[in-house]
Amino acid sequence: MRFFKNSLIALSFFLLIGCKPTYHLATIKTGYTTISDSMSAGDAGMDSLLVPYRKVLDAQMNEIVGHTSELMGKAKPESKLTNLLADILREAAETANGQKVDFAILNYGGIRLPTLPKGEITMGKLYELCPFDNQLVVVKLDGSQVIQMMGMIASSGGWPVSKELRLEISKKKPVNITINNVLIDNKKQYLVAMPDYVANGGDNFSFLTNSIQVATGIYLRDAIIDYFKNLEKQNIPVTSTVDGRIKEI
Repeated sequence: MRFFKNSLIALSFFLLIGCKPTYHLATIKTGYTTISDSMSAGDAGMDSLLVPYRKVLDAQMNEIVGHTSELMGKAKPESKLTNLLADILREAAETANGQKVDFAILNYGGIRLPTLPKGEITMGKLYELCPFDNQLVVVKLDGSQVIQMMGMIASSGGWPVSKELRLEISKKKPVNITINNVLIDNKKQYLVAMPDYVANGGDNFSFLTNSIQVATGIYLRDAIIDYFKNLEKQNIPVTSTVDGRIKEI
């Protein structure tokens, strides 16, 4: 009797499941909703709790860390802003590791502002410029890997590279690659500073993932902030130039 009762319960369960209607997505409607401050209900208790932290954060982000003598923009194949940042990273990597770094690169998409304005530069502005917590690493590459890297950079129209590197782009291919005014050598080993994001395969640079990396222990953003602060202490404006390190021919 117990077996019959249990079987009946089980049969009823499966019949119930089997009779459930099946739903399918028929249409999708998209639209835009404008979000305004009036749509958010404030929480007075939470606001009062956050006030002291907000004041501290605002003070930190509004700190003036340097000043520029002109507006500097981001552009390809090179620009004053991209050249400046790549040069800063090479210098920071060399100082941190105490050994010569042949050149530095920075992924173009890692620069998140189209321009850095003329005049006073705040900590917050540099956080906007470089918001990601990427670390600076030095990667050991042979000449053939550097050429492969330059091929990727040329195909995209140019990336930020430091002044030690010279590269010409012809029909999206790299030609006449020199490092410190010497033609690249396929068999030579080079030390290249770059964000760990790129060294770990980001932006389709997967061929770098098995290369030897040396960490500097420095965030890219901190290297940039330190550079600005150091010049500000000397009352020297941050400047940059377009010097032909990447040319399209």
